[in-house]
Amino acid sequence: MLEIKKVSDDKRGSIYSIVGDDLKQYHEIVLLFTKKGFARGGCIHPKNDEHIVIVEGSVEYHIGNDIIPMKNGNIEVIPENIRHYMISKTDSIVIEWGPYADEKNIKDKKYREIVDEINSKVK
Repeated sequence: MLEIKKVSDDKRGSIYSIVGDDLKQYHEIVLLFTKKGFARGGCIHPKNDEHIVIVEGSVEYHIGNDIIPMKNGNIEVIPENIRHYMISKTDSIVIEWGPYADEKNIKDKKYREIVDEINSKVK
């Protein structure tokens, strides 16, 4: 059985987690609802790739030294051990899966500072 849980809700938007035994190798699937102009991430996952799908909107992913513009229907894989964050260019919905919860708590200091700075400037 799968269940959906709200993880957070703040000025950036909401995050939901889909969890359950039926997910097999994935601990969870995350739904990110992000408002225009806000950034998320600033993390690095040392053991697992992260898969992302843009369900709605337009985002810009910063993956390592690459900047990848993405929109509805685009799919990308962020390789393990590569720091990354995203900026929502419009209100957006993104699905992520791959890393385990303990990996999602590992932040890259430089990228996390960038994310915090971007978010501090959004009105």
